[in-house]
Amino acid sequence: MEILVMYHNGTLDFVPAAMLSYLLVSKKLKQFQRSDGWAVVGVHPVRIREQMAFVGQERRQDRVASAKIMYI
Repeated sequence: MEILVMYHNGTLDFVPAAMLSYLLVSKKLKQFQRSDGWAVVGVHPVRIREQMAFVGQERRQDRVASAKIMYI
């Protein structure tokens, strides 16, 4: 499923639904199309999937692996 989005520069684009949360968190969108009309970011309530909300390098696995090596 693809969603119609508008970037801050006014460009319209269709993006995969799975990418919407990333674009919202990274503040790249001005608005996106819902079934009932346009949702304006910062004006209308927006739900962001938690697993998509983190943008950055994952470091927990390295810490856990290091801890196991230290205690074995």
